[in-house]
Amino acid sequence: MSYTKDGLYEGETLNRSQLYEQAPKTAVDLYQIIEGKMRDSKGDAWVDAHPGVIAQMVVAASIDFNLGMMRVRIQELEKRLNAIASRD
Repeated sequence: MSYTKDGLYEGETLNRSQLYEQAPKTAVDLYQIIEGKMRDSKGDAWVDAHPGVIAQMVVAASIDFNLGMMRVRIQELEKRLNAIASRD
């Protein structure tokens, strides 16, 4: 992955400072989504008693997302490499 002259990742729309600003918002959004789903399935008392479990689920969801994004980038690189190899 490379940077363009304006500081953006090639093929991406956010620069580093925008990503840094977005990260806490994403964490809060994930927490709220997971908390809501757990309230629906386990109840308010369980969720209120186990905020650490919710937080660890946010970590797991973040890791899963990052791995998924890495897979996408690897697939994109594979396509580029195959295109370059087929030119020869």
